[in-house]
Amino acid sequence: MKVIHYQRNVLTPPSRLMYDVEQVSCFYVPEKDVILYGSLSKQRYSLTDQAEFLEEARVIANGVLPKIEGVEFKNIKNFEYDGSRLQGLIEDIRSRNELDKKAKCGIEELLTKIE
Repeated sequence: MKVIHYQRNVLTPPSRLMYDVEQVSCFYVPEKDVILYGSLSKQRYSLTDQAEFLEEARVIANGVLPKIEGVEFKNIKNFEYDGSRLQGLIEDIRSRNELDKKAKCGIEELLTKIE
């Protein structure tokens, strides 16, 4: 299955003296219309199918870098990856996200009992 990798760097000014860069590796899977992403520095891994990010990925897949203020795209690479492994990873992440939502709702409900 075709995968397009790109690094999405968001430059955010935490103060006037320094800038912080959040580097996120994105893996666009056109056949599934989803982006798997991860940030090693923040230990965060997930997926998105949000329209604005998919549009960025589609533009990159067509060989054009989006022009977004404060965002840099680099390290673009196309490659093939085992489709069944990708499908399994997508399902695992979606299951984890659903479980996280249920856990959050459960904790929030418990917290309302002590307020």
